[in-house]
Amino acid sequence: MNRTVSPRDFSVKILDPRKIEIYRDSYGDLVLRIDGVERRLSRVVRAFPITMPWRYIIFIGEDGEEIGVLKNVKDLNNSSATVLREELEKRYFIPKIIKVHDIREEFGVLVWKTETDRGPRTFEVTSRRNLKRIPGGRILVRDGDDNMYEVDYRRLDRRSRTLIDETF
Repeated sequence: MNRTVSPRDFSVKILDPRKIEIYRDSYGDLVLRIDGVERRLSRVVRAFPITMPWRYIIFIGEDGEEIGVLKNVKDLNNSSATVLREELEKRYFIPKIIKVHDIREEFGVLVWKTETDRGPRTFEVTSRRNLKRIPGGRILVRDGDDNMYEVDYRRLDRRSRTLIDETF
């Protein structure tokens, strides 16, 4: 069956931060209240998780439908902002690599031995396509288990930068 796509299919509802409240109910579920109407949320999604982590947050209802987009977390009241930040931090756990001890290739797989802001990590990168330079001198690394790591290349020591340069 062919369906005609209308501009309405691509509309985005921008949520007014003054009219919403975000909290956890007695079961610990995330709830969005808009103008007094409560909607249980299945998830919240960052539209731009790396470049603008606290802007353009998408709210998805438990029915899987998009409820709307919040332009900026800082525009929320304090309690709602706190709950939303905690939820986003849980969902988008991206350790930051602060030092690279070693990168070696074993059977076509890059094995990274690093120090992160969450402690030491050793992981495998299965393809060089999983290394992406992004604006601001940063690099995103996706390991073989689909975990993401962020590197601020400019803040690394000389040896760490050399090891990374040799992998690109």
